[in-house]
Amino acid sequence: MQTDYAEQLGNLTEELEKSRVQCGIPGMNIAIAYKGNIIYAKGFERRNEQDPFTEENLGTHQFFDKGFNAAAIGELVAEGKMDWGTTPVNHYLPEFELKDPILASQLALADLLPHRIGFPNIDVTWHRTIKSIWDLIKRLKNVDVGHKLRPNTKYINGMYGTAGEAAARVAIYQL
Repeated sequence: MQTDYAEQLGNLTEELEKSRVQCGIPGMNIAIAYKGNIIYAKGFERRNEQDPFTEENLGTHQFFDKGFNAAAIGELVAEGKMDWGTTPVNHYLPEFELKDPILASQLALADLLPHRIGFPNIDVTWHRTIKSIWDLIKRLKNVDVGHKLRPNTKYINGMYGTAGEAAARVAIYQL
């Protein structure tokens, strides 16, 4: 973690801890990235009954990452670096594989974000065993898709993470 930004960040740690306590949040971790570098990372309290949050471990983003990921993808679409509905996600993120390779070759960002891919809701079963978004992406190739593409909506948080990783790949490597 870089310390060049300590003056600009001021008393961020104290303010975050104060807010955490006031809001009744049992534990959290925060990271701020700027120009590809982590300039601030801090864990507060505990992830569960035994394990503390640290700057190295990951918490679940739940609802917060969805808006950020969609906005980042929207910016990349506006710049002509990605598109919503014609390019398969695995073009941007070759590691994205599914049990059904034909389905994987058809999935676009416009399918991942509104949960139109027919996956069962696996969030609950994987929540405690996933260590990173890459762990989840690797496991997706073992999931049986129970429905056809697009006519059904089945909520799964991991698709936003996958779309976000695709956007990060494009932003970093400018495909």
